[in-house]
Amino acid sequence: MLAPPGGGPSLAAAVYDIECAACHDPHGGPHSGQLRRRPAELCGQCHTTESSVLGDPVLQPQNEMLHGEGGYGLDGQPMSGPHTAHWLENPAECVRCHVHEEPYGGPSQPVNSGHLFTANPRSCAPCHSEAVALNLLAEAAFEIDQRLMALDAYLDPASPDWIDPAGLDPAARAQYDAAVHDVALVRADGSRGAHNPPYTRALLDQAEAFFGIPPWRGPDKEAP
Repeated sequence: MLAPPGGGPSLAAAVYDIECAACHDPHGGPHSGQLRRRPAELCGQCHTTESSVLGDPVLQPQNEMLHGEGGYGLDGQPMSGPHTAHWLENPAECVRCHVHEEPYGGPSQPVNSGHLFTANPRSCAPCHSEAVALNLLAEAAFEIDQRLMALDAYLDPASPDWIDPAGLDPAARAQYDAAVHDVALVRADGSRGAHNPPYTRALLDQAEAFFGIPPWRGPDKEAP
């Protein structure tokens, strides 16, 4: 069936569309649902920075962010952790939230198998109610957006606060590269902190420390 005018997929969506065979083996296999791998291993096959290291472009780091990996401290050492229950207490990992199947409610309710891959806050039970989950997500998103915006002033050549990396000595340049990498990791993850709140905050802490930005206190906390 042809899509209505203006309703077709973008070129990128058409080229990188996820068909059933991306996750399911039509000829069967040892995993439930004819999955090609265990649920926890599926999404990370594509949504990963793979073997990239400091200095490489940061692309699709969702797997690393969920596991608390991929970032660097200002000392140049890889940052492992802090970790989150979103991974440690979630054996299905990405699938739990992004392929959450709703109970069938009868003919008047559309079937929701979760295959739109949109994160469903109802999957956060029993740890959080839907209302609490939505509130936590909104709070984290606001915080991460504000912190990234503050960091952008030091990374944008058009900003009066821009720091030109070419003018830094080798030690400062190494720290600058780590800070820029951590910011890029948070931004490319795209979850605005949802995948791993403590690791996201730890990465931004490193970048803010380099640029001399005071620690985040939130809009409702008074400065000391």
